[in-house]
Amino acid sequence: MSMKNFALPLLLTLIASPVMAKPKYAATTQRAIDSTDFLRKNPAPDFWAMNFHYVAQGENMCQTASMAMVFNALKNGQDPDSETKNITQPDLVKKVNDAEWVKAMKIKKCFSLDRFSELVRKALNLYFGEGKFSVRVVHVDSLKPSAIEKYLEDFSKNEESANDLILANFDQAVFTGEAEAAGHISPIGAYDRASKRFLILDVDREWYTPYWVPQDQFFKGLASQDGGAKKARGYIVISPTRD
Repeated sequence: MSMKNFALPLLLTLIASPVMAKPKYAATTQRAIDSTDFLRKNPAPDFWAMNFHYVAQGENMCQTASMAMVFNALKNGQDPDSETKNITQPDLVKKVNDAEWVKAMKIKKCFSLDRFSELVRKALNLYFGEGKFSVRVVHVDSLKPSAIEKYLEDFSKNEESANDLILANFDQAVFTGEAEAAGHISPIGAYDRASKRFLILDVDREWYTPYWVPQDQFFKGLASQDGGAKKARGYIVISPTRD
């Protein structure tokens, strides 16, 4: 066969060949559906509080979907009537009425952890009453063992009840194996202290379902640099204030 006759079939083969797919998650990340032991054998109060309110980020971005999940979970203890409406993402944006937030969504811009916490605090006051919940921001700016132990105190306490919930700000690529960094926000569904892993209720539901990440990988994702804020990412602890 001449080189000319050989080249055409080769070209057609290359064109017809499918793009080689790569794994959806990083090698150490595990889908929750493939590892349900912790959720079946432990109370996992945060997971059950939020699971029934699990929503996709859609056009309103991760921060809006995460807030909707957490706020609806905080309402679980209320006695609803026929006029009780779930907190939706559009309703959140409308109620908070923050011009910068509306603009940010139009251009698909995510806020820094500190700026996001301001929205969370304002929205909590509007939906639940002034000062009913506290909002504490923790930047994961150190991966030293002593610092990690301090962070873990928050997550261990968080497993005790559904009264306090945690929103994490992380580089999604660290958990999924994507090549490009992607700042992201999602609620933490559970912390399995025995196996040292965290359950991410990722609101990017077009691509992901809940997944477990090992402790080292988890804090690496949270310790990533937020370029816009020049600070490490981290997490927000939402808890009721004491009367």
